[in-house]
Amino acid sequence: MKPLSLPRSMTLGAALSLNSEGGAPEWIELIPAGPVVRGRDGREWRMSDPAKLVSAFVSNRAALPIDLEHAQFLLASEGLPAPAYGWVEAVEARNGAIWGRVEWTDKGTAAITSREYRYISPVFSFDEQTREIQALRGAGLVNRPNLELPALNHEDPMVYAKTLAAL
Repeated sequence: MKPLSLPRSMTLGAALSLNSEGGAPEWIELIPAGPVVRGRDGREWRMSDPAKLVSAFVSNRAALPIDLEHAQFLLASEGLPAPAYGWVEAVEARNGAIWGRVEWTDKGTAAITSREYRYISPVFSFDEQTREIQALRGAGLVNRPNLELPALNHEDPMVYAKTLAAL
């Protein structure tokens, strides 16, 4: 597979957290709180108004696909299949971060719960001069995320505390 090549005003990156029952999470953090969002690779973007990203999602009037390894940008552009493993159906701003409500496909849930894939990597457009993030474009399940967020399938210590309390 050739290296990923997106338009200069788009980027990839992020990691996310799973639910406490061990299944794929319904709500995931897609972009960490700004105003500066830093990637592991040293790149930086600005997110000074998370509400604008929420508005852009609502204005788009369509769910955003979550694929494997950014197939929608790598494979679909060449006419190859790039099936969705989940769909971002809603977004909201929480404490300066962008969160998405995801409806996972059976394959998406399996990829996460089996730990074949541990992280989410969002794709977003941004202004090349200001580096301001303008809109979410989708996401990919990945194992090498750029943005620093928790794994989708991490262990929740509260599960153990609840189990012990029940015993």
